[in-house]
Amino acid sequence: MTPHTRVVLAAVLANHARGEETYGSAVSTERGMYPATVIPILHRIEVLGWLTSRVESDDEWPGDRPRRRYYRPVPGYDARIRDALAEADRRRPLPTLAPLPAKRRTNPG
Repeated sequence: MTPHTRVVLAAVLANHARGEETYGSAVSTERGMYPATVIPILHRIEVLGWLTSRVESDDEWPGDRPRRRYYRPVPGYDARIRDALAEADRRRPLPTLAPLPAKRRTNPG
């Protein structure tokens, strides 16, 4: 499982735990990823049968942007997704990014 897929799945689970559905641009904004990366991942996971989706209804849609596609885990798949993420972490932990060191000032000339 790629690091990007893991980040997207973790976002879906976190939103679902709060009772929310997930849409691509929200994951992009929250996780600092490009929509062109997130949206195909969501679609691929749906094709695998782990997620289900729906398109924003007329009542929800404000009309000033494209309709959103909302994703959520297939009922009963939360545990399967968590297990898959745990297994992926066990096999290959995501790197932890340390803060960048402060720039050292140098005296010019």
